[in-house]
Amino acid sequence: MAPVKIAFISGHELGRCALQGILASPEYQNGLIELTQLFSLHPRNSVGVCGYFDFSDYTDIPVTWFDTVTDDHVIQALDAVEHHYLIVIGLSSLVPKRILEAPKRHCKGSAPYSEHYGAIGMHPTLLPVGRGRAPIPWTIIKQLTASGVSMYQLVEAADAGPLIHQTRVSLEPSETATTLFSKVAEAHHTLGTILAGKMSRRQVNFQPQDEFAATRWPRRTPKDSWLNFGRDAQTLLRLIRAQTDPYPNAFFAYQGMRILVQDAQLITGAPAARAGTILSVSDNNLPSIATGDGTLLITQLSTDTAKDVPPFKVGHVIGEVRK
Repeated sequence: MAPVKIAFISGHELGRCALQGILASPEYQNGLIELTQLFSLHPRNSVGVCGYFDFSDYTDIPVTWFDTVTDDHVIQALDAVEHHYLIVIGLSSLVPKRILEAPKRHCKGSAPYSEHYGAIGMHPTLLPVGRGRAPIPWTIIKQLTASGVSMYQLVEAADAGPLIHQTRVSLEPSETATTLFSKVAEAHHTLGTILAGKMSRRQVNFQPQDEFAATRWPRRTPKDSWLNFGRDAQTLLRLIRAQTDPYPNAFFAYQGMRILVQDAQLITGAPAARAGTILSVSDNNLPSIATGDGTLLITQLSTDTAKDVPPFKVGHVIGEVRK
């Protein structure tokens, strides 16, 4: 039996995990799957990509770089080399129909996708919940106790295609974006292995999402990570934990410097001063700060800025971040 041929597009650590799951599968090892093309987001576009991964030396297959997935050479390359399945993971932009239907053209199909061919993506929520951007931070901010990764047929609408398989992950009360990212990465590897089995048999079955249950989470901006100490301490703590590495950290401004926060603890009791007031400072220059309903003890600053932070002063009131 001739091997099933696949093309892969990514530029993200979660894409690496999914591809590694495919490459480690018995089906790939036994020659039932052939990776014909590998496309990677060029490193010059890595700024602002949380979890960027460079695929240039990852496999023996030469990598084709792209700046945007709509680059003409991407479309031309996909049309030039036969593949049955196209896998796209970790891009922030929608994939156009011309690319999504490349497998259909190679397989001379009548539908955009089928069990035997198609374009496949993964998204770190249990779709149809949480379509859209920043799913890992939003999962923590929304206090979900469980989430997962969904594998689905790609369509022109974001995260809306028929579901192929889902893997669940549980969340701890102290979950951070860092720990959840790790769980989601492992789930991508698992789904990659599952997908390999389905592709090798040309039986990638699927079922439509429930549109009535669909929710969409919006894009987050840098201002969304600002710590407004007038809010309640629990909300601030969730925001800090939702924005740990590899995401842009939560922050506040002090003496003209943006202070990036990795972790904190709640101190019970009514606030002893106006919200934003520095109440105490530890020997290693970590402040406790009054919030709208309590006190937040900053326990870890980002390693990128910790060594440059000026000494915190008791009584200083941290105000609003100015544009």
